[in-house]
Amino acid sequence: MYSGMRMNSSWAWIGSETIGAGTGCETIAGQHLWARPYPLWMWWNLLSLDAPTVVCLWALCFAQALHISFPFLEISVLTVTVWIIYVSDRMLDVLRTPPGSALSDRHNFYARHHYAVLGSLLPITLATAWVSFTKLSSQTRIVGLVLCGAVLFYFQVIHVFPELAGRWVPKEIIVGAIFAAGAAIPAWTHAAGSEKQLIPPVLIFAALCGLNCIAIECWEHHRGDRQWKKKPYWLIRLADARIVQIAAFLLVCVGLTGLFGVHATGQADLLWASAFSLSLIAVLDWQSNALSPQVLRVLADAALLTPALFLLKAVL
Repeated sequence: MYSGMRMNSSWAWIGSETIGAGTGCETIAGQHLWARPYPLWMWWNLLSLDAPTVVCLWALCFAQALHISFPFLEISVLTVTVWIIYVSDRMLDVLRTPPGSALSDRHNFYARHHYAVLGSLLPITLATAWVSFTKLSSQTRIVGLVLCGAVLFYFQVIHVFPELAGRWVPKEIIVGAIFAAGAAIPAWTHAAGSEKQLIPPVLIFAALCGLNCIAIECWEHHRGDRQWKKKPYWLIRLADARIVQIAAFLLVCVGLTGLFGVHATGQADLLWASAFSLSLIAVLDWQSNALSPQVLRVLADAALLTPALFLLKAVL
């Protein structure tokens, strides 16, 4: 995902694992050093398909928790919208990155293929907007517009005032909250009076997404031979050596919610999915010094795919 949704261009990896090394191409001092093609397992992240996949699975799981029939149109629009947001964010990152700065693999990919990306992004955005305003219910449109406004505000702060954002705005928490709220929209707008049942699992999912973003920042910039080039944001610095402890605390919260909350089958599945994802993040942090940044990034988002297990169980 969920990466926090942006690259801090003032951070670079230092050590034997240079950004982009051994995959697509490296960008050093404005020059492209071509290497072998990106491996197949990286394309899920390079094409920004990771966050849409995650939001789709969790949206389906939220709908299943309330026994709502599959809201195909809403979840489809949500999935495509998340892809548009993440691609736009990475394109803006590339545009405002100073010449000569090191680029991560995902931003390097968008720098190399920006014409193709923009050529795809514009028609997909227009088509999604048309479907949203002509096919979705008024309630869904209103909630969606509110969240889109929050995303636009986030973009303005992050991309127009990056130094202010890096100092004062807890962007990982904001990203987690917006992402979780977006995943809950299809179920929330069809809940018919049972919306309150979604609040505990959505809050837990928001915390899980925030931890995912924080963990990715720490793993990419402060593991193995990689060291912070610039003093990181206070939240990242505080959590850097405490990923496992934070995951354990959230697991306790999941357990308490399961013990004292509503014991509907669908909600139990959501809690189990959150618990499995938190456990996987803790394991990845434990092994983070032994894994490359590229592998860690893909696995960090793969750790959020746990609702697929319970959706598959429901189908079978």
